[in-house]
Amino acid sequence: MGRVLQIRRPMVSVAAGNGAVLSIRPTENFFYDISGRLFCTQDANSVWMGSGVKTTRQLLAGTGYGDGAALVVREWHADRASPSDGIHVAIQADLAGRERGV
Repeated sequence: MGRVLQIRRPMVSVAAGNGAVLSIRPTENFFYDISGRLFCTQDANSVWMGSGVKTTRQLLAGTGYGDGAALVVREWHADRASPSDGIHVAIQADLAGRERGV
C-alpha cells in the first residue's frame, strides 16, 4: 500500500527541566485501518516522553477509498494535563463531504 508508518527526524539536542542536555531523534508514528485509511497519529513529543498519547480520528463510513479522501467525523486530541482523558472535537459534514461546523 505504500503508507508511511514512521518518520524519524535527524538527531537534535534538547534541554531537560533539570538542565541536562540530551540528544534525541524525534519520531512520529502513523496508524492505519485495514483499508489503509489514516485514523491515528502519535507526535514526536509523546513518543519521546513515553506517554503513548495519540490523536485519534473517527472516519465517516464509505469515505477514503480509491482516490477519495477520508472524511473525519470526530477527532480526539490528548489533554496534556491528563493523558488518559481527551478533548472531544466533533466535525459535522454533509452528504457531499463538505464541512458544516465544529
